[in-house]
Amino acid sequence: MRRSSSADTDAMKNARQLLRSAMSGIDDYAAVYRAWIAMETEDSGIGIGVARELVLDWGCVCTAEGTADEYAAFWIDYLAFELRQVLGGSSEG
Repeated sequence: MRRSSSADTDAMKNARQLLRSAMSGIDDYAAVYRAWIAMETEDSGIGIGVARELVLDWGCVCTAEGTADEYAAFWIDYLAFELRQVLGGSSEG
């Protein structure tokens, strides 16, 4: 079922905020994964570009701060999450 444009806008704002929080060391990775997925699936295609830009910026911040291991751990956990979703047959985050 397609959400309203207003709901999409609110969801995208929330997703962007969560990904920006990730750059500040958020510990709620499940929320970040859901935000990323929401941005990937946004119909206009703008969401994935924004998501990628934010996460790449976060990677640059992690590298500059010497916390690149946290960035790598995020992606390892994210891929594990995606595999669980695919293997479990779920499309929800």
